Amino acid sequence: MTKGTGDHFPIPKRHGGIDTVPCCSSCHDMKDRSSLDSWPINWIEVIMDDMKHMKRETKIFLAKAMYLCMDARKTLEEKK
Repeated sequence: MTKGTGDHFPIPKRHGGIDTVPCCSSCHDMKDRSSLDSWPINWIEVIMDDMKHMKRETKIFLAKAMYLCMDARKTLEEKK
């Protein structure tokens, strides 16, 4: 069994988040320490299936978050 950790969610600690939820180290690493392009490709199918069950607001929020992440990554790459 993987040792658990407290994950600052939904706001990261570095941005002032104080609420934590239980999280295994492996999942915490995937969220905080792994780039999206390093995630297993088969997760895309799972994510797309989950999207069917999400409310409109959640889908819009996730799309906006992805948009901001991709813009930030592009900006960082352009500065290199």
